[in-house]
Amino acid sequence: MRRMVIFGVVVSIGSALAAGCNRQSSAMNQGQAAAILNELQEIRKLLEGQGGAPQAPQAQAPRPRSAEVSIADAHSFGSLDAPVTMVEFTDYQCPFCSRFATTTFGELKAKYIDTGQVRLVSRDLPLPMHANAEQAAYAARCADEQGKYWEMREVMFQNINALDDAALVDYAADLGLDGAGFEACLGSGKYTTEVQADMAAASAIGLTGTPSFVVGRASGDTVEGTIIVGAQPFATFEAQIQALLNGT
Repeated sequence: MRRMVIFGVVVSIGSALAAGCNRQSSAMNQGQAAAILNELQEIRKLLEGQGGAPQAPQAQAPRPRSAEVSIADAHSFGSLDAPVTMVEFTDYQCPFCSRFATTTFGELKAKYIDTGQVRLVSRDLPLPMHANAEQAAYAARCADEQGKYWEMREVMFQNINALDDAALVDYAADLGLDGAGFEACLGSGKYTTEVQADMAAASAIGLTGTPSFVVGRASGDTVEGTIIVGAQPFATFEAQIQALLNGT
């Protein structure tokens, strides 16, 4: 099972690197490029530790193209009445998630979120090769207790190589959070169940890499839509959003 997860991450990274060969590649900064190289090195170590390469791709189940996922109690950004909902499964230590957050998200926000057409819902999928990703997911939720979820999320995506506890506490202080309260929350493990539930939800619909998205329509606490995997260019998301807005 662990080999399958690792292979899924490799496939996700391959997709994201392919996406980087288009017009968005110029937006990658040196820090993100270094993080991607480090990501590939970590995957190699994991594969070597497992005794070599995983099973051939044809042995893997086909990746689903659509899915239904819950958004109950998840953090959302944008109008609750937006006709299109994007559910993002993310990892705060993932360079491709950082790339989406620092490039594509700005375009989506300006054109679709700020105009009330799209709502972004954030769910967690910390990957096994990222030592600080799960703790970072807790940090975002602890920041939410003081009304700074999205601000903490943004800061962490800008600093994916510095997400140890000391750094997280510093970010909280920079955001004006009550330090004692934040540290107590971070060390309590109180959000373990919630983060693990997000991970289980991702696994249930076949998601193994980040960032992964379900883009569709919400009905109550459920979104049914198309799966998009990787740091895809703005045009990829726009095409799916426009198809939904046009009713096609």
